[in-house]
Amino acid sequence: MKRIHIVGDNGSEQAKVIFEVFEPLKKKKLTSTWFPTLYGASTFNKKGDEALRFYGLLEGDEFDNYYSLRGAIAERIVVKALQSKGYHVQTFKDNFDAFLYTKEGDNVLYKYFGGLPDIVYETQDGKRFLIEVKSKDLEKKQYVEKNPPETEIMQGKMLAFLYGLDSVRMTYVLFSDDAIRKMYLSLPSPFNLENALKDFDSKMPTLTLNKDYEIIVKDYHISKPELLEQMKTAYKYADGFRQTLTLLASDISKDVFSQIFETEKKLEEDFKQ
Repeated sequence: MKRIHIVGDNGSEQAKVIFEVFEPLKKKKLTSTWFPTLYGASTFNKKGDEALRFYGLLEGDEFDNYYSLRGAIAERIVVKALQSKGYHVQTFKDNFDAFLYTKEGDNVLYKYFGGLPDIVYETQDGKRFLIEVKSKDLEKKQYVEKNPPETEIMQGKMLAFLYGLDSVRMTYVLFSDDAIRKMYLSLPSPFNLENALKDFDSKMPTLTLNKDYEIIVKDYHISKPELLEQMKTAYKYADGFRQTLTLLASDISKDVFSQIFETEKKLEEDFKQ
């Protein structure tokens, strides 16, 4: 960061923050992970904060490795359940983006949007489904049943849309207190997912449905015109910031604005020297 300019509300224009950087920000594809918050759908994270994180100008919160382990166990459960029914199951763990634009004729949306589905499977009669797996603690069951997070549904819809499907199958795996406790006890330091899974398996070699975990499945139809407009809005917001380096103060959380204010003072002191 080179300099920051905080411009107050003057009655005709809203307060805003203008950033100066040493090198132009690089153009980036918008992935499903970033899409809902940059669209403005999150009730927890402001889209201005997210734009700063998206371009590496703001550090994200430290990730809890428990969620990595819990998510991996949940996906493994779902994959095994599908394979037991004889379905052809595909996962995408070795990729960084399943929607690459490599040549003329590829889906043009792949130039701007990407992401990694959790699971795609095909039934014996040729029907394809994209599953977005979300792991939760069992105490969240009522919340998931009645009002699952819209941001998670939007992620799944975007991935299914890019994959060419008309719906997404949201699959929530909710774990018991005993399973959760053993997950926390299985976190190595430094963290390694493979070792964490092995340690968890030694503690709980068998997981029983409706005892150690429950599964809730919800199918959501995709309104393609509506979703595409939402994706375009999110992309334009992110890329607009890349080009202008300007954010409305109202799009920034109080905590991040405080950080910006402190950084602005420090940069100005350095600039005067």
